[in-house]
Amino acid sequence: MSNPTPKKTRRNSEEVDAAIMNATKELIEELGFSKLTLAKIGERANVVPTMFYKRYPDLDKLLEKFTKKYDYWLNDILDFEFNKSDLPSYFKLVIIELSRSLLDNKSMQQLLIYELVEDNPITRRTAKLRELDTDSSLAEYDKYFKDSCIDIRMLTAILISGIYYMILHKDRSEFCGVNLNTDEGKKRFQNCIELICNDIFKQKEEENRTAQIAKELLKSGVEISVIAKCTGLTEDVILILK
Repeated sequence: MSNPTPKKTRRNSEEVDAAIMNATKELIEELGFSKLTLAKIGERANVVPTMFYKRYPDLDKLLEKFTKKYDYWLNDILDFEFNKSDLPSYFKLVIIELSRSLLDNKSMQQLLIYELVEDNPITRRTAKLRELDTDSSLAEYDKYFKDSCIDIRMLTAILISGIYYMILHKDRSEFCGVNLNTDEGKKRFQNCIELICNDIFKQKEEENRTAQIAKELLKSGVEISVIAKCTGLTEDVILILK
């Protein structure tokens, strides 16, 4: 007597969507964005075409949702509690977690590569969304570094782009002798990122201390030219403190 054919379990809407997202993630990590098609995703997710295209009539719609789910800036960063009273710690947390997340997130790596090599509405939109999110995150730091010689936006741009490049480059060769495919290389990478973040805010603290010293000297009647020589501040800056 033959065994009865097992009855297929009908998936609910959430399970179907999860299957589509998982299939998209797998194919992106295997093939990259440029070779991705709706047909391949539907086949991998085991979703019939009529049901699939009803949810996602084009690749644009699917990738928009996928990006929001797997992009660090549009997803993971929202899990961090923003504390205005401790901006240095929050800055360091976001940058360090970015480096850790990107090292393990092959989908995000592929998304960045896709944006670099392809110019289309999808890549422009995802890049713009990430920029808008970064811009809003930096707004409080603009206030914090107001009247400082520290260009926090440029420093952040160089720091993040350096993180991006080293991670995307790691499977090609070492970079300046650093191999991010080793535990030792990853440790050096994280330690230096933390050092840079700390030094940015230490510089700001040093500026604040110097400004306070200049104010005290002004109150004591010390000449502006002498204060400038002792503190390294320009006379114009000292006049603002007066």
